[in-house]
Amino acid sequence: MNYDKAIKFIQSNAQLGDIIFLGSNDLIGKIIKFAQKEQTSDGKPSLWSHVCLFIDGNTIIESTIGFEPYRNGSRWDNGVQFYGLENRIQVSGYNCSLVKLPLNKKQRSQIKSKAEDLFNEGITYPVIGLLGSLLTYTLFPKWKNNPLDNENRSLYCSAFVARAYSTINIKFSNVYDVDNISPQILWNGVTTISRVKVYNLIRNGQELTE
Repeated sequence: MNYDKAIKFIQSNAQLGDIIFLGSNDLIGKIIKFAQKEQTSDGKPSLWSHVCLFIDGNTIIESTIGFEPYRNGSRWDNGVQFYGLENRIQVSGYNCSLVKLPLNKKQRSQIKSKAEDLFNEGITYPVIGLLGSLLTYTLFPKWKNNPLDNENRSLYCSAFVARAYSTINIKFSNVYDVDNISPQILWNGVTTISRVKVYNLIRNGQELTE
């Protein structure tokens, strides 16, 4: 699928630290979206299976998992890393929205610095931790903590974004801890922030931009 319009829109309008929400249509993406249905307003599966932070041009930073060809070493705990915006949209952009928070230059720089710190710390992607969160979402929705957390040595995508934003004292949930924040919980929180701008770019594989 070619998502050139959406990619160009992000490259022209996104700023450092803006959040990109993505929902892939592969098996893992569908499982993650289904597991978040208790968190959506209509009780349907979430649109979202992945989130990342815009850096500049064609660069994002994310915490991700997979055996995609661009990886080095085919590990299950790929973790926090820089990656290409175009490739990420093409792989995961069956649904895509850009969310721009009203941040100043200093705040954006602080988010980037925190994200880079997590990259330099070698934060991995927590396969077991993801299963723990899916367990709480589907069976024990009142649990605030991830029962399979590993003392913050690993962060999946939305927890990584939430941790980066915590450095400027922005919380996306008053119920769930940072290590237990799903893409849908992040979406619920960020879209209620005053003066936030949301650009819906792709839905069900179709670009919405003109």
